[in-house]
Amino acid sequence: PAPRDPVAAAIVRARMNAELTQDQLAERLHTHQGNIARLERGRTQATVRTLKRIATATGNRLVIDFRK
Repeated sequence: PAPRDPVAAAIVRARMNAELTQDQLAERLHTHQGNIARLERGRTQATVRTLKRIATATGNRLVIDFRK
């Protein structure tokens, strides 16, 4: 099931579009797979720095936008 948290869902999409497992993404970020799992379930909130690192590791760029 897709995460309810839109940030968590975006992390999952970025990882899957890059055809990476949680282990592979964790390796690229020099962290543990469990940390990736917690981010993807929305159990922890990623910092902007972490989101930038995930974007880079998955071949994306991070875009943050405020809209009305």
